[in-house]
Amino acid sequence: MDDSYIALGVIYDGKKETVKAREYCEKAAEMGNTYALNNLGVSYRKEQNYEKAKYYHELALANGNNNSLGYLGDIYLFQGNYKESKKYYKLASESNEDDSRVYLNLGMLYELEENSIQSNKYFKKALECGNEEAALNLGVVYERNKNYLMAEKMYKQALSYGIDSAYINLGQLYTDQKNYSLAEKYLTEGLAVNGDEAALLAMGDLYMEQKKYQQAEEYYKRAEENGMTYLGIIENET
Repeated sequence: MDDSYIALGVIYDGKKETVKAREYCEKAAEMGNTYALNNLGVSYRKEQNYEKAKYYHELALANGNNNSLGYLGDIYLFQGNYKESKKYYKLASESNEDDSRVYLNLGMLYELEENSIQSNKYFKKALECGNEEAALNLGVVYERNKNYLMAEKMYKQALSYGIDSAYINLGQLYTDQKNYSLAEKYLTEGLAVNGDEAALLAMGDLYMEQKKYQQAEEYYKRAEENGMTYLGIIENET
C-alpha cells in the first residue's frame, strides 16, 4: 500500500500539485516508508524551506535510509554551509561508493577552496563512476594549475560526451595561449551550437586580445543584447 501512495505522490508532484503529492507521501511515511520521508524533504527543499527539509531527511536517516546523507549535503550546500555540506557528502560517499553526483559536488566544494589535490581526486572519482560533466571540471582544475596539455585533453573529452560548453573552455584556453586560429575555430563551433552570452563574450575577448576592436565590439554588443554586459571599454584593455 505504501508503494502506491509513493507512486501517487510522484504523479502529483510531476503535475505540480504539491499539496496532494505531500499528502500521499505523508501517508506512506506514516507506514514507515523512509523513501517517502526523503521525497517530502526534497519537496520542501524546492521551496527553500530548508529547516523542514532537514527535518524529513534527518528522520529518514534516523530510520536507516542513508540516501538522506546526500540530500543533507545538498541542503547545506544551498545554505552556503560548505563545512557541513562536505561532512555529509563524505559520509554519503562512504555509504555509496558509486554515487557520482556526490563526488562531483565534493570536487566543486574543494575547487571553491582552490584545493586542487582534493578537487582533482573527487572529479576523477565522479568521472570513473560515469559522470561525464566531471571531465569539464577536471579541465578547469588542470588549466588553473597551468597543466594546459591535460586541460586540453579533458575539454576535448568533455566535447566527446556532448558537453557543448567545452567549446568555450577550449576557445578561451587557446586564446590565452595566443593560438588564435584554434581559438576562433572552437568558439565559432560553440556559437553555432548554442550561441549563448558566454560564447559571444569569449569571441569578443579573442578579438580584443588581437586588438581587432571592431570585431570585438560587435560580439560584446551581441552579448549585451542577450543580457550580458561587458564591463570594460573597447579602447582600454584594463
